[in-house]
Amino acid sequence: MAAILALALTYSGILGRLYGDFLNDVPQNPLRALRALGASEFKTLAYGRIPMAMPDMLSYTFYRLEFGVRSAARLSFVEIQGLGYQIQLAMDDCFTTRSGL
Repeated sequence: MAAILALALTYSGILGRLYGDFLNDVPQNPLRALRALGASEFKTLAYGRIPMAMPDMLSYTFYRLEFGVRSAARLSFVEIQGLGYQIQLAMDDCFTTRSGL
């Protein structure tokens, strides 16, 4: 459980920081246009910042997800019974089946 929490805290912190950076780095001209038309800050966020930042956010989320799966597999080879443990069992089963033939 401690390993899962360590991974979750690390990756959620990284993603939170980067989501904030992605939302701050969107072009300002469309946001100014929304504000000039009377949009509130929430509407500017919902219809301006998030749609412009969403492609970067999604691509980086999948990138970090791949890192998370790899880290979980590595941890479970060493310590906990998770993804890596199942991979190790399947590899052992495959090798014992082949050597028995």
